[in-house]
Parts: sequence; structure tokens; C-alpha cells
Amino acid sequence: MTPRRTFLFENKIHHRAYNCNWFTDELGALQHHKRKLERKHKSTRLTIDLQLYKEECANYESVCMQTKRNYFTNQVMDCLNDYSMLFSIINKLLHRSTTSQLPSHDSAASLAQEFADFFDNKIVKINDQLDSMKSADTC
Repeated sequence: MTPRRTFLFENKIHHRAYNCNWFTDELGALQHHKRKLERKHKSTRLTIDLQLYKEECANYESVCMQTKRNYFTNQVMDCLNDYSMLFSIINKLLHRSTTSQLPSHDSAASLAQEFADFFDNKIVKINDQLDSMKSADTC
């Protein structure tokens, strides 16, 4: 995994998305231009340079959001008939992880047997309780 480069300006942290599939060369160029304007403002401290930097930040954010939207729209449209792939993309968009809901186990067979034993015992206990309720009612 490529390390992310972090920039701090005006109490905001900006990360460069090196490892995102939607990050294009156009976005890289816009980000480079934005950083250039940021450095210029830091050196000159002129209001006009700050204004140019803020405008470029807004432009970069807009293009970035549009690029993401287009990328993921195309991803969804490409797999409309493949439901497993569609759900995997949607889960990725919603930041859902596929963690196992099962308890830790050494083998699937032993875990299945533990479940079967648990429910068998539960049924036996319920039957015993019903029998004791019937005998208490008849007394």
C-alpha cells in the first residue's frame, strides 16, 4: 500500500488519494495546482493569493466529487446483471466490511455440531418445562 501524503493548511488536513481507482491524472494536476497556490499564499500572505487558493480548493472539491460520482456510477452500471458484484460495490461505497458473524472455531463441522447440540438441549429443556407445567396443572 502506498503511503498517503498529508498536508496541513488552515487547520485542515488534506490527504492525497494515491490508492483510489477514481483518482485521475486530471485530479492530480488540479491538486498540484492547488498546492502551488497554497505555497504562494504562504509566502506572500496576500489576500488575492488566499482568494485564488480558496477558489481552487472549491474547484478541486467539485471536480473530485464529480469524478467519484462518475466512477462509481459506471461501476454500478457495468454490473447491473451481476448482483453479487453489485452488492460488493455498494458495500464498498457504504464502508461495510464483511466480517464473520460466527463465533471463533477450529473447524466448521465442530461449530455446526455445537449449534446442533445447543438447540437439541434447548428443545429438551422446553419439553421438560412444558411437562412440568402440565403436571402442576393436573394436581
